Amino acid sequence: MSELCNSVKASNCYQEIIEHAIKYAAEKTTQGNMEETVDKLRQLNPLTHSYFRYAVAKKTWELLCKADPLLVNGYILGEHEERKVSHSESLYLVILAKRKTAAISSLINDLCQGLLTEYKRVMEERAKDLQIFMLIELIDRQDLLQRSGMLLGIHLPPAKLNTDTSIIGM
Repeated sequence: MSELCNSVKASNCYQEIIEHAIKYAAEKTTQGNMEETVDKLRQLNPLTHSYFRYAVAKKTWELLCKADPLLVNGYILGEHEERKVSHSESLYLVILAKRKTAAISSLINDLCQGLLTEYKRVMEERAKDLQIFMLIELIDRQDLLQRSGMLLGIHLPPAKLNTDTSIIGM
């Protein structure tokens, strides 16, 4: 895992995730015009932010899955259509792992910090005071059964991030 983690910690990794998310949002909202999409993000357009945030979460999940085979499911919390998405609200992910490790926890922390830096770069003045862009909580079966951490605040079903339906729970 360390070779992949080292490449993930490279600054261009965070930039690639953000650029992928901008491209995804552009395809959904501006017929692929990335400059217009960045403008819409900076103008705090809720629909553009919704697509952007989903793509960041999805790409982050995919990256983490490549880094650690012990990760089972990823969920994004609170990103529902009926709620307005805010550029200043944190993006919440819960990742279910067969076993939590220090290596994946460290990688998650690095990802969150790197993505915050890149998000601030894109959003310029709009995000200058933002302290947290993404919160990722790593949980295991015990946490799931006890509904601890972010799981305590779930009132609506989370959106599942993985598309591989062959993944079997623990």
